[in-house]
Amino acid sequence: MISEMGATREAASWPFSLLGAVANIFGILSGILLRKLPLRAVSLLGSTFVAVGILLSVVFYGVIGITLCIGIITSIGQGMIFPANMVAINTYFKKYRATGSGISYVGGTLVSFIFPPLLVYMNDQYGLRGTLLIVGGLSLNALAGSLLIAEPRNSRKKRAADGAANEVEPLKQVAKVEEAPNRKDVLREELSFMRRPIYYVVVLSGVVFAYSLVMFVVTVVDHGMGRGLSKLAAATLLSCYGGGELVGRFCSGILSDKKLCHRRDIMAMGFFLMSLSFVALIYADSMPFLGAASVLFGLTNGSVMILFSVLLVEYFGLKKLPMAIGIHFLVNGLSALPRPLVIGYYRDRGSSYDGMYMMLAAISVATSLLWAIECFVKRRAEKAQADQCDDQSPTQGAQPSQQPSWSQ
Repeated sequence: MISEMGATREAASWPFSLLGAVANIFGILSGILLRKLPLRAVSLLGSTFVAVGILLSVVFYGVIGITLCIGIITSIGQGMIFPANMVAINTYFKKYRATGSGISYVGGTLVSFIFPPLLVYMNDQYGLRGTLLIVGGLSLNALAGSLLIAEPRNSRKKRAADGAANEVEPLKQVAKVEEAPNRKDVLREELSFMRRPIYYVVVLSGVVFAYSLVMFVVTVVDHGMGRGLSKLAAATLLSCYGGGELVGRFCSGILSDKKLCHRRDIMAMGFFLMSLSFVALIYADSMPFLGAASVLFGLTNGSVMILFSVLLVEYFGLKKLPMAIGIHFLVNGLSALPRPLVIGYYRDRGSSYDGMYMMLAAISVATSLLWAIECFVKRRAEKAQADQCDDQSPTQGAQPSQQPSWSQ
């Protein structure tokens, strides 16, 4: 867009920033849809929006057209697909949820690993318009994948059994009508997770993660070229990131599912190492060092990325996941709206990205500190509970600890 249309870097970043912002804002509606419609229907609808948005940007080719088609229509589709995939993974997997979540993201990792050089080649051969047409056609393949998504058999049997039980005892149901909770009580129960402080820690971590990821992807090629790399070499930094992310996703899932470390520990360490990767980007001035910084960012990014939905299930239960993840996405989307202004502030005014990377490093350290506090509080509560169990006689039985925790 910058070279073909003469757009500023700020204007060129709007479609991709809206892509994440609108998708996340639409997440709250996706949460409601997932409560009312089958997973397959929501995923199919989302896949259709994604492909149609990209293909329409070829028809309405221009800065405004691309911004609206990809930034709005495609974003709405992504806002349906991501929550549907998260609910599907957490429904199918129980013991190995984090590993399953990591595997589900492999497609995105392979795209970031393979596509950057391929997109550079296609852009040189066919221009931006031809590239969008090819990518839009490839996106139609997601429809086939959506057809494979279905509710697990055990869940369907449980729902059928519940329905049969409701039909067998109609008189009991009628007798209990007056005892049934009203709509306000149901909504209060649905949103009960918002009364627990740990939910806001997870949401804040998601905002920091999304800002870091998008700003890295949007700026790292430009940053590399500013450090003297060729366009192709700078694009390879995204492939370095993709390789690190792939390793991070698998390692994080295996470590947490095998109980080798807690997921909250991975969050604390992940955001701390993420801050180090941003500092490394500032001082790196050659391909090996920039590549190493990109690998480190990908490693930490992949480790953290797969845990958000898993943590929400761990803290609040699978039943509340659609609404919890929907509100999470909504906050992410609203917070993403100023992102193009931040990118434009640092680059279009003749400055480098060093100040932005330093800001992201500081925010990542602060987020790491929040998770370190959660780790400390949890360990203290577990120790108090263990001590209480040791002090009780066998006839009394172990009673749950009343140690306060901000995750309760």
